[in-house]
Amino acid sequence: MACGQCHINDKTLADLKSTPQDCVSCHSAKDVHWGRLGPDCGACHTNTGWVPAACNHDLAAFKLNGQHLIVSCGDCHVNHVLQGTPTTCSACHQDKDVHQGRLGAACDSCHTTHGWTPATYDHNLSAFKLTGLHTTTACANCHINHVLQGTPTGCYTCHVSQDKHNGQFVVTAVPAIQQEAGCQHHSTIPALGLL
Repeated sequence: MACGQCHINDKTLADLKSTPQDCVSCHSAKDVHWGRLGPDCGACHTNTGWVPAACNHDLAAFKLNGQHLIVSCGDCHVNHVLQGTPTTCSACHQDKDVHQGRLGAACDSCHTTHGWTPATYDHNLSAFKLTGLHTTTACANCHINHVLQGTPTGCYTCHVSQDKHNGQFVVTAVPAIQQEAGCQHHSTIPALGLL
């Protein structure tokens, strides 16, 4: 950079010393952040070049971890807009939501930023607590096509092929008969001879 680009019409030592040292004095017209991030450009940029910029996201309200560490800045900060960028999972990943919004926006109750899978879920928070052999059953065996809500909970619904009595003891009040027979323990069904 030529001296005259910064020291315009400087004739004395006092003129040279009074030349602004901050970025904003010379570069405010080219500030893609429109002054919203304050005058400390050096927090992200260097005087050797404006790009690539290095932002310490740990100083931001939204800390980067997991897969977010490898996402290009422009994928989230469209048109260099940094403040007001959405921070909810659904704001960015709605098009990839296999649950199609049916489970709300609290994705982090089952998923992490390290990857969508494997997902974890505490089934004790649901109406159908997992006990016995159900604790080792693959989720997809019951939740066909990722459908979580409305999955049948009656024993007979899933175990009809194992019914040795060919349906002669099935009644419409399936939950009541299950409870009386000890089906809520799941591991006792074969011992009772129900299936």
